[in-house]
Amino acid sequence: MPLSEERQKLAFSNAMTPRQFVESMGIYRERLESGYKATEFRPETLTLLAALPEPLEALGLVEDTSGDVVFNLPILMKLADHTGKLNIHLLRRSDNQDIASQYVLRSGRNHLPTYIFYNAKGDELGTFIERPSFVMELMADWFQEFWETYPNLPGFGAFPGQMPEVSRLALNDFFAEKREPYRAQEAEAIAAHILKLVGS
Repeated sequence: MPLSEERQKLAFSNAMTPRQFVESMGIYRERLESGYKATEFRPETLTLLAALPEPLEALGLVEDTSGDVVFNLPILMKLADHTGKLNIHLLRRSDNQDIASQYVLRSGRNHLPTYIFYNAKGDELGTFIERPSFVMELMADWFQEFWETYPNLPGFGAFPGQMPEVSRLALNDFFAEKREPYRAQEAEAIAAHILKLVGS
């Protein structure tokens, strides 16, 4: 169910800009900034988004410990900077559980990042949650490879949410290295998803 008009206004008023979020990061700041520099789009993709008649507003639930936030927030940031048609407003999920509870996946849990897109009138257009589907498929194999590579880490075989911190941080590093060669493909997938939300 979409946020009420009152809650939506409160969320936007309390939100951070991407730069404010980056400056507040306690971990992975350098990785996020490197990801921003490494992100590129096809010229035709940027042209399509720049041609939108009005900017989109993206309200994002994020945390700096999330590998998906660190990887794909730079993609949205660069898309915003290069087209002028995406305004990004970020909230820490830990402080906004009421919003998170309205955007859950089949697991019954909210996943990070969660981006909710609005038009200029405040109508909700749709969401982008966590990562593109092709990355999800790759990660299934990478997850198995991680435990084959690091069988002595605590929590062997556990899913990320149940891992001890030392293993979860190691997994984030492992996934980041595996994922980097697919950055351009992921950037295009996210841009295509946004364009689909606006019917372009």
